[in-house]
Amino acid sequence: MAILSESTAVIDSSLLLFLADPMCSPPLDPDTNHPIERARDRIEHLIRELGNRRTVLLIPAPVLAESLVRAEAGFMPMLNHARNVRIVPFDYLAAEECASLLRRQLENKENASTIPQSRQCAKVDLQIVAIARTRHAEVLYTQDAGMRKLATHYGLDVKSLQDIAPPQIQLPLPLEKE
Repeated sequence: MAILSESTAVIDSSLLLFLADPMCSPPLDPDTNHPIERARDRIEHLIRELGNRRTVLLIPAPVLAESLVRAEAGFMPMLNHARNVRIVPFDYLAAEECASLLRRQLENKENASTIPQSRQCAKVDLQIVAIARTRHAEVLYTQDAGMRKLATHYGLDVKSLQDIAPPQIQLPLPLEKE
């Protein structure tokens, strides 16, 4: 398998939805219990910053499918124009990794608290983690608490929306009076 770049990151649908659907309500900051401001701006800024650092942002195909359900017309062109964004399939290597992770859970070798609530959710979340692991991702961006727990358990660094700084707003320069 070819390494895609010097470093890679993965994003899940809980954050990608802010790009797909401008009407998506921002999540609450767990520290303040207030909505996180400028959610979409933060994700756009994240993509730019990762690109500046030559980090490829991987979007697993299952994440893209979920995001496309609510996507606005400009969503796919925006992703296609981002040089550092790659849509990656759930391929053979990821399938093997996912099966291994699931087998460990089913054999009770894993802590039951890392298993997502529904079976379908468990399968999709494990697919995303497996894709991240087989692509050597350093970080997974998610807002989902269950995904955070699962990804952390399997050795991924996890960041959420509140960890992504919003871009600075440039204020216009005051005009001098004559």
